[in-house]
Amino acid sequence: MSEMNIKMSATRMSMYLQCKWKYWSNYVLHKPKLPNISFKLGISVHDALKVAGKIWKKKEKFTNYDTQKIKDIYRKVAAKEGIESLEIYEEGLRMVLDKIRDFEVGKIIEVEDKFEVTTGDGVPIIGAMDKIIEISEETGLIVDYKTSKFFYTPDEMKNDIQLSMYDVVGNIKFPQYKRIILCLDYLRGEPLYTYRTYQERKTFSKYLLAVYNEMLKLEERDAKPSLNDMCNWCDFKNDCPAYIEASNSNKVFKKKLENCNEDELVKEYTDIRSRKRVLDNYEKRLKVYILEKINNDAKNLVGEKNMVYIRQNPSTVYNPKTVYDAIPLSEFLKMVSVSKRLLDGYMEESGIDRAKIMETANKSYTNPFLAVRNINK
Repeated sequence: MSEMNIKMSATRMSMYLQCKWKYWSNYVLHKPKLPNISFKLGISVHDALKVAGKIWKKKEKFTNYDTQKIKDIYRKVAAKEGIESLEIYEEGLRMVLDKIRDFEVGKIIEVEDKFEVTTGDGVPIIGAMDKIIEISEETGLIVDYKTSKFFYTPDEMKNDIQLSMYDVVGNIKFPQYKRIILCLDYLRGEPLYTYRTYQERKTFSKYLLAVYNEMLKLEERDAKPSLNDMCNWCDFKNDCPAYIEASNSNKVFKKKLENCNEDELVKEYTDIRSRKRVLDNYEKRLKVYILEKINNDAKNLVGEKNMVYIRQNPSTVYNPKTVYDAIPLSEFLKMVSVSKRLLDGYMEESGIDRAKIMETANKSYTNPFLAVRNINK
C-alpha cells in the first residue's frame, strides 16, 4: 500500500489489529457496509450534542429556544439517517435532553474538534474529539460521547486505543495543559474518567509507530481473516471465508481423535476454537436481545417446551473497614488480597520502593491451558 494513502485513526488502527481481512475489505476494497441502527443513533445524538456544545461555549446556558433548536437538529438527523424504530428514536432524544439538563462543569475550549496532526515519530493521525474542556489552567479534559449500552471496565479504559490516541493528540494540540484527563461520557449512564502517564504515552506512541509501519507494508496476500470477539458484528461477515466456515454447523466432529495425526489434531483444535468464539459471541448478542425483550414486554419468553426468564443471584460484599475494626489484624490479613493493578499504579505514582514490596511477593500459576502460536518452517 502507498504511504500517501494512510492516515492513522483509532478506528483504522483497531480494525487492522482486529482482523486484516476486515481492514482490507473496508479501507482498500471499500466494500459496502451493513445497515447499523446503533451507528445511525450515534450520528443523530452526536450531531445534536455538537450544536449544544457550540451554544454552551458561547453563552454557558440554554434558553428554551436553544433547547428546541437542539431537539430539531436531532429529529432532522434521525430522519435523514433513517431511524425506523420509534422506541430507539425516543431513546436517542431522551439521551440528548438528559445531557443538556446537566451539561457542563468547566470551560469548553473546542467542540467536534477535527484534527490532523503528526507525531514526533512521523505518524499522521486524523480524527475528531467531541469536546475539549478546560478544568483549570493546568488541566484539560477530552470528552467522547458514547451511546453504547455496555460500559468499559477500568482496565478497558486504560487500554483503549481511541483514548490513548486522544491523549497523544491532546498533548500535541494543547501543550498548555500539564495534565490531560480522558472521559467516556456514557449517555445511558455516568461519565467514566481515566488518564495516561508519561511512560504510558511514550509506550503507546512507539506501538502506534510499529503498527503504522506494518500497515504500510500490508499486501493483499497478507490480509487474511481472523476470527475474534467482534465477528458477529462485522459488516463483511457474509463474505468472510473464516466466518462462513466457522458458522457451518455440519462440520462439528470430523473423525475419531485417536485416528488423527499431529497436524490434523492441531487443525481440529484451532478450527473448533475459532468456531466456538463465533458461537460464544452470538450467544452474548442473543442474551442481550432476549434480556431487552423480556424487560420491554414485561413477560417471560415462552417456547413450546421451555421458558426463558431473568433471574439474579445475590452476593454479599463486606465493608473492609468494618471487618478490620471487628477482628484481629492477623486474621484480617488472611482474608484479604491485594489488587496487583491498583498496587502497581500506586507504586508508579507515589515512587514507593518496588523492590521492598517484591521481596515478599509470591507468583502463582493458573491451571494448565492450551495456547496456540505460529511457527515458521
